[in-house]
This record gives sequence, C-alpha cells and structure tokens, in this order.
Amino acid sequence: MKEVENTNGMPVTTDIPMLRDKTIYKLYLTKKDKIYNKSEIKVVSAICKVNFIEAENMLSNPVVLIAEGNAYEAGENKVMFMINYRVVDDFEELKNMSSKDFDSEWNQITGFFQMCFGEHEEGCYYHENPLRADEFGEELLDYWFDQLLCTIELLEKTDYVAFREIETVKRWLEFKRDGETVTINVVLNSSEKALLITKPFHEFLYVEPENFACTWDELKKNVIKQTGRFFNELRQLNPQLMESEKISGLLKKYQKLL
Repeated sequence: MKEVENTNGMPVTTDIPMLRDKTIYKLYLTKKDKIYNKSEIKVVSAICKVNFIEAENMLSNPVVLIAEGNAYEAGENKVMFMINYRVVDDFEELKNMSSKDFDSEWNQITGFFQMCFGEHEEGCYYHENPLRADEFGEELLDYWFDQLLCTIELLEKTDYVAFREIETVKRWLEFKRDGETVTINVVLNSSEKALLITKPFHEFLYVEPENFACTWDELKKNVIKQTGRFFNELRQLNPQLMESEKISGLLKKYQKLL
C-alpha cells in the first residue's frame, strides 16, 4: 500500500480527510406534528441511548437532537450498549415502609431489567406500557445494579469480571477490558458456585453473538447513569428506603465511582 503524507508531514499508510475535520456536527430530527408512535420511540431510544420514557419526552419537542460529534463520530453507525429497567413492585407497601422493616421483611426491589448490546437483549423482557393485572417484576433490580457497580469498580484495576445472572441456573455475563475497549459475552456454566469471579473460567460455554465490543467510557457512563436514576426513583417513592442497609450499601458503591 502506498504511503502518503498527512498535514503534519508524517508518513502514514492512508489519509482519511474526515479524521482531520474538527468541525462538530449536530443531527436533528424535525417533526411535522406532535404525534409519534411506538416505533419512533424505539428508534430514538436506540439512536440516543436513552430509555423509552426519555425518548418519548424527547419526541414531545418539535426538534430533537439525535446525534452530535465530529465527522467520523456523527457518520459512524455505532452498535450500542444500553441498560433498560423498570421498577415493578408493591408500591403501596414500599411507600409506607421504614428502613428497618425493609431490611427485615422486604430486602429487595423487583422489576424488569434488560441489558442491550448490539442486537442482543439480555435479562427479562422490558416495556413501558401499562401493566397487565397478572404482570409482576421478575428481576432483582438491586442485585443487577450491585453486580454492575462491582464490575465497573473491578474493571478500574483488573481486566476480567464475570457475574452470574441470579435468576438463572447457569447464565453469566462476562466482561473483558483491554485499554479503552470492553468485550461482553454471555456464557454458560453451572459448576462455578460463586456469584462473581475475576479470573477467566475455562469451562465457560460461549453463547452467540460473541465478543460484543463497546468503549469503557460508554459502559461506565451507562451503568452510573441508570443506577443514579434507580436511586432517584426510590428516593421519590420513599426516602426511608435510602437509609436501609441494602440500599445504603448500594449507594456507597455508586458514590465511589462518581
């Protein structure tokens, strides 16, 4: 391949003009009316990396900013990492519960939880529609956020973390960090008894699609953002929940990462 010189006079294999373009571009969605459907909410959610409620709020405006960055960032079709969750629990009980009663009688927050990376959706199904009479939260939200916070904290100083999806018998999420890139896999194994490990386990069976890659910044920011939103919802529901042993312990892990 022929070498050329870039603007600094240094030899390079190729010269991509858009990488030298420092202009910040903004891409807007302009709506003709105030009407929008579920498909449009889902598209804006995926493009802007927000949950469905936030996407719906964005679509209530006549002009929506959906992308911002330099020429390379704005033009690149990125596959994303995203966390969706919804608290689905006995709100009437939780509203009037003391922190002591929560720790001794309840000790969990349930709901929907879904981790999306690429085309893959891991965890319970998720939606923002009105709940059916027979619908209830199947995922332990406090466990999911606890494991994700531990994963972020550990990946600050090590390159490998895997944790068990507690609602399943043998399903795990594996995270490998290489500098500013994190590779995520779904793996299967029932012989390992720990809930979280920091060394590769040779008996793991990998599930397709394999080796989804995202940036370390994208992973960390998404976990911190959604965990913070989770705390805000609990605080609005009942401030005493934040003083419970379980939730206050989770909050300390969160605050260490800020």
